[in-house]
Amino acid sequence: MRTHDALLRSGVGPDGPAVRAWWVWRRVWDAVVACRRGDLARFEARTSSQHGEDGIIAEVLRRVSVDGPAVAVEIGSGDGSENCTRALLDSGWRTVWIEADPDRAAAARLVTPAASVVEARVDAANIAGLLDAAGVPAAFEVLVIDIDGNDHAVLDRVLARSRPRLIVA
Repeated sequence: MRTHDALLRSGVGPDGPAVRAWWVWRRVWDAVVACRRGDLARFEARTSSQHGEDGIIAEVLRRVSVDGPAVAVEIGSGDGSENCTRALLDSGWRTVWIEADPDRAAAARLVTPAASVVEARVDAANIAGLLDAAGVPAAFEVLVIDIDGNDHAVLDRVLARSRPRLIVA
């Protein structure tokens, strides 16, 4: 790990993006391990998420002192009835949901008109433009990526443009 961290800090090496991606996923893995140890698992709450992410996200935001409405982006949001940021939307947050399936995007608009729903198939080439068009600031609070495929490449592009405080992948 030291070699990868040193390369990341120095910015040298032919595999810079790969090193950066490895570092990001290592941090994600560390968070998963911490959750499995039980520190965050006890905060699970399934108001609108599949696996208790609602409560875990709320607890992490409490720990990093995000206490008011802010901005959340969910890529692969589904129809809005069951996703990781619905509870944030319901508590007054500005949410941007990006969904590739036209039927699910339409359903999300009907179920939750307060959300900004973008119907688009996301990839590394178009994500920055989609976020810009939706008015997502460079610094925002929560990013959720659940697109079952190119999550890694999309996350790398988002991090080149933005600095979310919390990433759920």
